[in-house]
Amino acid sequence: MEYSDIVETMRGLYKMGFASGKTTLDLMKVGMDSYVNMYGIHLSHFLPSESFESVKKTMDIYLDSQAKVLDNFKKLLEQIEKQQDEIFNRLTEISKTPEKKKSS
Repeated sequence: MEYSDIVETMRGLYKMGFASGKTTLDLMKVGMDSYVNMYGIHLSHFLPSESFESVKKTMDIYLDSQAKVLDNFKKLLEQIEKQQDEIFNRLTEISKTPEKKKSS
């Protein structure tokens, strides 16, 4: 197995890692939204409507802020993935250039 084959194999593995990381972030966002919405439905049965509206606004603010955090983290993952692509492209180029032999 040549060095370029190893680099290409590693590229597939790290791509898979980044894809699973992005999927995990998406699932966390969906899970968080679902949990907070179910909690809001549960609270609506026990709180007076004035109090519930205040709690609902607070939960919406929380959801928005957490969504921004997850989106920023996803953007960070994408930037790191681009940097890794550049590194692997450079490694592939290096592996394809023939070595210069030293003459004695």
